[in-house]
Amino acid sequence: MESQRQNVGILAMDIYFPPTCVQQ
Repeated sequence: MESQRQNVGILAMDIYFPPTCVQQ
């Protein structure tokens, strides 16, 4: 269940902060 929660958090981060912004 914890791994699933992390997956959701990463997905939400991708939506709010796309990888392009994270890379910079």
